[in-house]
Amino acid sequence: MWWLLPAPTTSLAGDSKHRRGPHRPVQFGSTTWFGTFFDGHLTQWQDYVKWTSAKGKVQLDFEFENNFGHLPQGNFVQRLWSVQGAYAWNPNLVLSSFIQYDTDHKISAQTLGFAGL
Repeated sequence: MWWLLPAPTTSLAGDSKHRRGPHRPVQFGSTTWFGTFFDGHLTQWQDYVKWTSAKGKVQLDFEFENNFGHLPQGNFVQRLWSVQGAYAWNPNLVLSSFIQYDTDHKISAQTLGFAGL
């Protein structure tokens, strides 16, 4: 069963979303999930901010995920952060980059891509 509210939309399954339109230069949104997790409880926040330049040549995307777990054995917090960027000289020539960091494993990963015809 879903409950419809003006904004945000909330479900009994444990989901709440806030978003701004996809056709704007700046987009942002947030989703919260909550519910049972093994023998405990988990709350997950997913947030993002996206920006596109006026002519669409430059795009930046910041995403944040936060997990808060409460278990009988103990509590934990795990965070995943990522940044993605792209520059397009034209539709057939694009340079993109992706960087990600995981606070649980203290791991950083990065990728650089070049696409062209």
